[in-house]
Formats: sequence, C-alpha cells, structure tokens
Amino acid sequence: GDAALRVTLHTAAVLACATEEGLARWDLRRAGEGPGAVDKHNFRGIALDVSPDGSAVAATLAGRVMVWKPEEKREIFADIEWPVLIARFSPRDRLLALVSGSSFEVVDSDDPKRSVWPSQQSVASPISARWHEGGLDFGICSPSGSEWYFLRKGARPKGSPAPADKACDPPPAKDRPQHIATATDVPDLAERDLGPHAIAGGYRLATGSVLSRDLVVFSGGPPVGAMLRFRGVDATGTDEIPATGVSARAFARIDEKMLAFQVGGELRFYSLETGRREKTSEGNLLRVCSDGRVLAWAAKDSSYRIFDARNQLTDVSIPRPPGLMIAADAACSAVLTQKLDGTLMVTPIAGGEPRSAAQADGFVYAVNPSAARDRYGSGSWLALSSGALAWFDDASLTVERVGYATPRAVALGDGPAPGEVAFADSRGVAVMSRSGELRRLLETAGEAVSDLSISPDGGTMLLASGDRLRVLDLVEREIVGELLADGRSRLSAWDREGSVLAWSFDRVGGAEGQIIPRGLGLAVKVAESASNLRVENRRLGLKR
Repeated sequence: GDAALRVTLHTAAVLACATEEGLARWDLRRAGEGPGAVDKHNFRGIALDVSPDGSAVAATLAGRVMVWKPEEKREIFADIEWPVLIARFSPRDRLLALVSGSSFEVVDSDDPKRSVWPSQQSVASPISARWHEGGLDFGICSPSGSEWYFLRKGARPKGSPAPADKACDPPPAKDRPQHIATATDVPDLAERDLGPHAIAGGYRLATGSVLSRDLVVFSGGPPVGAMLRFRGVDATGTDEIPATGVSARAFARIDEKMLAFQVGGELRFYSLETGRREKTSEGNLLRVCSDGRVLAWAAKDSSYRIFDARNQLTDVSIPRPPGLMIAADAACSAVLTQKLDGTLMVTPIAGGEPRSAAQADGFVYAVNPSAARDRYGSGSWLALSSGALAWFDDASLTVERVGYATPRAVALGDGPAPGEVAFADSRGVAVMSRSGELRRLLETAGEAVSDLSISPDGGTMLLASGDRLRVLDLVEREIVGELLADGRSRLSAWDREGSVLAWSFDRVGGAEGQIIPRGLGLAVKVAESASNLRVENRRLGLKR
C-alpha cells in the first residue's frame, strides 16, 4: 500500500510490509491465487524481517516485538525495554536477533520472551545487521564501521574460523541482486523518464533488469546498455581494479575489433566484442597509423624509443633533446617534438636528420589529429600556451600558425567546414579558418568546455562541460540539449559514422566510457534492441 514503510524479501520469495491497515505478507509462490496470496494482520507496526523459509514475520511497535506466523494463524508478543531498530532471523536456527541503538539481544523466534543470548553492548547507531551463514556470528554495521560478535561462550572452535568478510557487506550469493545507490549506477535508465518510479534504492537483477523501490521492473539493461558503454575487464573477464592516483590518459579506436587505452604509463589493448584486455605494453600512445600500427613512445636517457605497441613492426631510437614529444603524421613516417627554446622539430622515424619545422612562441599542450576533408589533407591541430593555434601538415611535415585564442584554447578539434578548427576559450566556442578568419558560435559556454566534437553533417557540436555533455546548434548558435556525463571530460572518435566515446581524463579510473551514437548504423542497432516496433511504408508495425 501507499503507507508501506519497509519491505523485506528472502530466498523464500516472501514479501512483508506495513500498510495503512496493518501488516501484509505476500507469498510470491502463490501469486496465481490473486488476493489469496496476501495475508494480513492488524498490528500497526513496522515489518523488520522475514524468516529464511518465509513462514514468520518480525515486526515492532513502541517497545513491543511480534513474531507473526500466518500459516499457523498465530502471533507471539514480547515487551522489550528498548526500541528495536533492526531484527534478523538466523539462517540456521530458530533464533531472532534484536538490535537497538547501542546493544543487541538474541531471542527464541518461537517465543521472543525467552532470551538465548543476553543483551550485549555493540556498535552505536546501527544501520544494518546480518547473521553469518554459519549461524555462530552476528554482525552489525554502523557509519563508523562494523563488528562481528561470536555467539558462543569460551574460545572459538578451531573448525569454525571468524568471518573474513565485513558485516556491512551483503552475504555472498551467486544471483544476489546488486543494490542501486544512485540513478547514475544505471546510466541506461538514468536519462529516461520513468515517471514516479525511483530506481535509486532499487536493485539490478541477475537478468539485467532493474527493480525500482516500488517494485516495478524495467528492462533497460543489456543489450541496449552494453551498446552505449564500454568497460574494460582483465583477461579473465573480471573488473579491473584502478591503481591509486592513476587515470586514463589517451584513447584510440584501432579497428572494428580492437581499441586501446593509455592508463598511466601503460598501453592496454581490449577486444571490442568482449571488453577483455588482450595485451599490455609500457609506453605512451602517439596515434593509430594509417596502416594499422599503433605508434607509441618511451623516453630512455638521451633518446626516444619509437615503437609499434601492437605488433612490434616498428622499434627505433631517435635523438631526444630536452623538450616535449608532440605528435606523429598519419603515415607514422616522422614525429614532431619541441625543444625548450620553443623550436618544433620533425624527425624521420626510418632514419635521417631532424629538421626545424617552426619557431613557436609557446609550448604545445594539446593535439587533435584531423582526417583529410575535400581539398584539405590530413594533419593535426595544435594548441600552444601563448594562445596560438597551429596546423601540422602530414604531407609536407610543416607547421603553420593559424591564429590565436583568448587567452588560450581549452579544447580544439575540426570545425564544421573542411580546413576549419573549432576551439573553446574564455569567451566561449569559436571557429577559425586556415586564413585566420574568426567566427564566434557561442559567446559564453556557462561552464568551462574540456573537449568538443563536430557532428558528421556539420550542423551541431558536442561539448564536454563539467558533468554534462551539451549539444550546440551551429545554425541557431544555442544549446539545444544535454545529458549527464558523470565526469567524462574527453570526446574521441568511436566509429566512421561520427559516434564518439566520452571518457574520463582527470579522475582515477581505467578503460571506461559512454558511447554517444551520431551515425545511422549504431542508432538503428540501438533502436532495434530497445523496441520491436518498426516503421514500414510510413506505418507503425511490429518486427516480424
């Protein structure tokens, strides 16, 4: 009912809660009986627990505890000196643990007036409690920690080790539903309008479906959710444990079967189909070459090691003067570095003397590769600390200054038209042509923009800003939509149709990201997985 205060569910598939009329108990095994599957009692207390076999319900009201056994048509009452906050039936014996604000007691569940384990001091302000599966230990969890209590006098038997898990953790179970703390734990449902049904506080079931707090089941999980997320796992399929202080630093989609993340100083290669890590290599990601090599670098004494981290087809050393490694051309024939005096140097990978490409008035801190478009060849956009924006051309291996941001660019990428660079600075979002012509698209971004990506048709631009992704309409020059990004501040190409991966660059974590579909192919796949409705000859119908 609407007045339900607490719901409990055990392996016996029995639910109990408080209603306006009193207690109600649902036996889901008798669901086909309709109203006959519900037992009611006029005790207007709070339902605390259901016994493992579903036959008994523990409830309390104003210092009185009741054990109700609907199938036996009886109830047993006991008066308790202190308010009972939590009650838990033993998984093994006919016992019931009663927890107050700073103590607990174990009573006979058939006669709660009979104490089996006298009142004992425990952790204060309990928020949950549970029995260990062996039935000899009772654990209480509080905001300050948890504690297990051995319920036998004398020393612990050698054959009965103390619990290794924490009392605050749920007991291990193969198909135990996963608790949903916040809506962002279920990103595939967080952005959907679910009406009054709150998923925070609910559970994700073993089937992938989500059970809301008011017992409504949503099937918004895989396969649709899997299509819009990537989460790397180790070679065995187990979640990777983030290392302290380490975050993802670079991402590259290699081909239709593989992608790579740089996490800390480590390059990790993952299967796109399974998400499993297939290879690991020390080094720093430069780029994916046009022939499929994955070019990486590592500093060693007075030289750079330049190598193919995927197949070891390239492994050379080049001089390393004090300075920065910047970029490589699409063919991976040369690398661009910068000396401490600002000089940008081009060094052939196959051998040859380094040569000066330009004398820069600042240091390069951002690089964005750009594919060939119309009459413009491929290359990379560069952002410098002086505010300068420059172009590194793959064909000529030269660097050309385009113009300046105000005071410097915080994000850059391709503009809507070939030969244009889009960037964000302190004034908002703008586009600049190769000749330096500036066009402001958004005078203020509201929050700092950390990355941007133009849509395939050039009509909109995706902006990573704070904890959200925003859509900028380039014709109307206004924000027309947004969605939660949960700290994913980088946008990288996901497929050839223009979809992108939003991933986190500046917080501890690993290979994980949210896929934003912007191409027809991925959009159709997602739609077909989410619904069996189809439009045929302008008429709505079912998939056959």
